[in-house]
Amino acid sequence: MQAQTKTTNIKSAMSVFIIAVLSMPLASTLASAESWELRTAAEEVKGTRAIEAGQLDKGIRILEAHLSAAPNRSKGAVLTNLCLAYTLKRDFEKAMDFCNRAVARGYNDREAHNNRGVLHAMLGNYTAAVSDFAEAGCLRECPNNLAVTGNKRMDVAKRNLHRAKVQLALQEEQNGEVQVVKQAVP
Repeated sequence: MQAQTKTTNIKSAMSVFIIAVLSMPLASTLASAESWELRTAAEEVKGTRAIEAGQLDKGIRILEAHLSAAPNRSKGAVLTNLCLAYTLKRDFEKAMDFCNRAVARGYNDREAHNNRGVLHAMLGNYTAAVSDFAEAGCLRECPNNLAVTGNKRMDVAKRNLHRAKVQLALQEEQNGEVQVVKQAVP
């Protein structure tokens, strides 16, 4: 019984990641399903559990109602989770607004950068996605020496970074092939 309590407490303190299988907006020759990992904010705020349970509309209602009343430090978590929810709903305009606001807050920024990176990838902007994933994975200089091995929050971004680099290389290769074809046609 005591071991179950410890497991529950640990689980509630960790952010949850959601693997989304999304079709990418590339040309038909490269269009394929690609999986991207999104994360809820490390800090649990009202509405988080609904988002994690796949109840996106309910979670969005709770998070949006809580946004103005949330303590200043918690607003980043609310914005990060709204970014994730709208990304999953494919409401890209709202998702980008919440993602940008979450990143600008500077709290829960690894999840915010990761989720905005997923959004950029879904929109086919792999250069911006790579930048956000690198920031989220602490592959750039991280404050407070956060780049320690075994940090699961950063591992998600590192996996996404690898996927985005592959997609960027494929996109660049395709763009190069298209230019050659255009030059060969009289």
